[in-house]
Amino acid sequence: MKRIFLILFCINLFAQQTKLPMNVSEVLSLENPTYTVPAGYILQTLPLGTEVDPLDGSTQPGTVGVNDGVSGGWWSLEKIILTEGHKISSSISAGALLYDLGSLKANVKAFKVLWYDESYTIPENTAAEIYSVYSAGINENPDESTFRKANETEDKALIEGMILSEGTSIKSWGVISIIEYYENYSNNEIGVLSFVPEVGNVGVRLTSVNANLYGDIGNNAIDLTFSNNDVSSGATGDFSVALGENTTASGNHSTAVGYNSNATGTYSVAIGATNNSYGYASTTFGDSNLATGRASTAIGAGTIAEDYGMLSIGVWSSPLSQPNPDQFSYNNTALLIGNGLNADNRSNALQVLFDGTTTIAGDLNVNSDARLKANIVSLGGTLAKLLQIDGKSYTMKKDESEKHKIGLLAQDIEKVFPELVSESNGIKSVNYQGLVPVLINALKEQDVLMKEQQSVLTEQQSELDELKSMMKKIIERQ
Repeated sequence: MKRIFLILFCINLFAQQTKLPMNVSEVLSLENPTYTVPAGYILQTLPLGTEVDPLDGSTQPGTVGVNDGVSGGWWSLEKIILTEGHKISSSISAGALLYDLGSLKANVKAFKVLWYDESYTIPENTAAEIYSVYSAGINENPDESTFRKANETEDKALIEGMILSEGTSIKSWGVISIIEYYENYSNNEIGVLSFVPEVGNVGVRLTSVNANLYGDIGNNAIDLTFSNNDVSSGATGDFSVALGENTTASGNHSTAVGYNSNATGTYSVAIGATNNSYGYASTTFGDSNLATGRASTAIGAGTIAEDYGMLSIGVWSSPLSQPNPDQFSYNNTALLIGNGLNADNRSNALQVLFDGTTTIAGDLNVNSDARLKANIVSLGGTLAKLLQIDGKSYTMKKDESEKHKIGLLAQDIEKVFPELVSESNGIKSVNYQGLVPVLINALKEQDVLMKEQQSVLTEQQSELDELKSMMKKIIERQ
């Protein structure tokens, strides 16, 4: 059962990576006796396992013999293509796929196998791809020591997938499988990938593009972009991914998708149009957004995320006056919502700092419709309770700047208005909005007292005026 699973896994793996026709006619075991490729078919070996040396017990790669192990020799061959009439066997229980030539892709012209010391020149009107290789020299380099040795993993990756144009010569120092395509190969195969060796790195890029319009590919990068004129675009960071038009993933492990977007920071992501993710692990989504802060995110159109851990959403947000992109601080902006009109008219609707400080450009409205409420009762007099609360000046313990604030203590309010105090994770919070009706009723209560006092004062003033009048008359009679 495990072996069947392994074979199915290998078939699925090769279906994702190979350009061969995928009408598999048979799955073979290459362990002796020798197998001969029949007419009308091609054979492809699957990855080989290891075997134990009977002399010293060491573990070494398994080998495959071609043409009875005489003219072709025995090699550690994986993914090799053999055409009809070739004989093959294996030193271990290895697998192979048998393909029907009738299922070839339309642009595939032929297959070619080169054996040891055999040379071949790509014919006219033909493009060829080195599909699998043991070792080879390009353009018949006479010095064998400079040839790429495909049994060395790094060099094998540099050669497999290489596209050869007509007139190019290749010499085998082992076994090489070549797929030949008609001259319109690149036009018909837009989207086909090939390994690209550049400045010591090996990545994957579309075979149909002009490499001169791209930056040097990053190591193990995947470049699925179309570049028009930017010589630095593409997947240039190690383990980066770039998709779309004129996108650039220059940060290691970065991803850029869409149009003219750049993921520069390590682990950064830029998705959409004209986005720029410069900060470490920063992210942009949408159009014309900028994320420079570490672990920051900018979403929408024209938003800017500059502080460490900041989230900026909306449209055309204003930049921060003193951004802090690399270090966390409670004074950093946690959330910013932009509401600007365009790049020349930026503004913010809401700003929330990590210490909880919130700035709102508009009004704060809360649902208060009587139709939503039940058990409505007047608060009555609140002045006496309100007088038990004392306003305080203080600093927050976690605020290194020790900025002075003015407010109330939740414990004081809880004594007289417990309905306005809540607790979460051991921290008490105050519903300051709920103090508004308390203040209103206290003001009304104070107003009644003031009116009563005014009435008394008015009455006293009337009596005083009457006394003055009487005294004046008495004085006039004398």
